Amino acid sequence: MKTTHPSCITRSLVLGSAALLCVGAGAWGGPPPADPAVGLRLLVSDRDNDTIWLLWDRNHDGVIDNTEATIYATGAQNPTAMSIRRDGLLIVGDQGATRVLRYRDNNHDNDARDPGESSIVATSPSPWPVQCGFVTGAGFDAAGDIYIVNAGNALYPADGVFRLRDLSGNFDCNDAGELEAYCNAGPLGPGNTTYSPQEIVFSGGFGFVRESNTTAGFPGVWKLQDLNNDGDCNDAGEFVSFWTSALAGVAPGSGFAMEIDPIRPAGGTFGQGFYTYQVATGAVDQIVRLRDLNTDGDCNDADEAVLVYSSNESGFSILDIVALSDGSLLVVDNSGKKIYRLRDTSGDGLFSADERTVFFANTPAIIPDMRKAVIVPPVCLADIADDAGTVPPRMSAPNNGVNEGDYNGFFASQGFFFQSGLGPAAVGSSCDIACDDGTSLWENPGCTNNGVNEGDYNCFFNNLFLPCG
Repeated sequence: MKTTHPSCITRSLVLGSAALLCVGAGAWGGPPPADPAVGLRLLVSDRDNDTIWLLWDRNHDGVIDNTEATIYATGAQNPTAMSIRRDGLLIVGDQGATRVLRYRDNNHDNDARDPGESSIVATSPSPWPVQCGFVTGAGFDAAGDIYIVNAGNALYPADGVFRLRDLSGNFDCNDAGELEAYCNAGPLGPGNTTYSPQEIVFSGGFGFVRESNTTAGFPGVWKLQDLNNDGDCNDAGEFVSFWTSALAGVAPGSGFAMEIDPIRPAGGTFGQGFYTYQVATGAVDQIVRLRDLNTDGDCNDADEAVLVYSSNESGFSILDIVALSDGSLLVVDNSGKKIYRLRDTSGDGLFSADERTVFFANTPAIIPDMRKAVIVPPVCLADIADDAGTVPPRMSAPNNGVNEGDYNGFFASQGFFFQSGLGPAAVGSSCDIACDDGTSLWENPGCTNNGVNEGDYNCFFNNLFLPCG
């Protein structure tokens, strides 16, 4: 993201135009750091406190201490599955309340606790014949559509992948046609069968689902593609093995996490390679890298599955992995209540025990039950509306960053001029994106902020014409 440095903010309010100063300044007054952990914002789900935490390296030392952990969102009764879109839309699977929730930090103040920043997207039992009672995975395709994975249980037995689209624009997907079966009874069988689908990622036009059930010999990763363009992957050849064979170099086992490798091509047409986590015989935690080296559409051949990290130490159990842009991995250890970083300092493509360091010590343990972690994407400070000017951005409407829609939303009838007349009551509203001095709430939460005023106007226009990312 590019925003202006605090010292570059214009102090004069000129309605209808704004001076653009220090256009080349980055979010921290310079180029992005070489180490992607520096300044990183990470969301972590806490199943004990039913909370989503924001871990933000505010002092830029590349690690997180407890003073850098704040509450980002509440409301879920067991936040497990979690995925975030490039525009900041966060989808959470709430297993405790059998529902799907959405959060978005609309005013970029580092939480999603203001009015309009959260809602229930889908519930079970649903008013339509699709259930999402035990959500184990969530993801977004290239178009930004939402997908959730349900692992069947006794109460809600339907294994499957389901697509959610808010066609009515009311911030839920409980209306007719908004929650659709994308891959269920066709390949997975009716009800709660031999599959146990977990996380999902999309790359190169394909979906990839982690399968955890070892009883029937189906563990590994399965590939989804709608070959006949009928809106689902329930037809022959549309749900196929991607990695289910030990011949690839590592025997597939029970596992959950799926993560795209940002620095290694996978071969074929699948975009990047992948990381996945599993528990091997003897309670051994393993991280496996998958790459389709011979471009035959799977990773079942020799050397296409590589064991890059393994640990059988007591008091250590991996529940999630997050890949950083330099190729290092963040590992969520729920037994030790910590997050570690794995860095291949030797350059051998693997992660050894001496290449593991503590990223978040969590001492004392303010987050007692860590499950899922996602990186907060770069934010566009002036992105307050979708492309059509609707504030806040609708879940399933195009939102391609800062454009005319944001300008129109800022000056809509309920926008800046209306909110500026509300005084402190406007704190947390759509146009309240800055401190009174014009520095963004994204960079300086906890600053003096008396609502919508000159500071928000200047911050909006200083970022309106800057590229995101």
